[in-house]
Amino acid sequence: MALLHAFTRTSRARQHRPVALGVSRVPSATVAGAVALVSLALGAWCFGRL
Repeated sequence: MALLHAFTRTSRARQHRPVALGVSRVPSATVAGAVALVSLALGAWCFGRL
């Protein structure tokens, strides 16, 4: 899921398209990137707890 967030953020930002409808590109790409990083970190932490 985190990789999907990261892919969506980078591909849409490169095409100069908004990541979220009705929001400008910079804030939406920033939030999408932050969500992707948090998801990756949480997944790594959960995997490490196994």
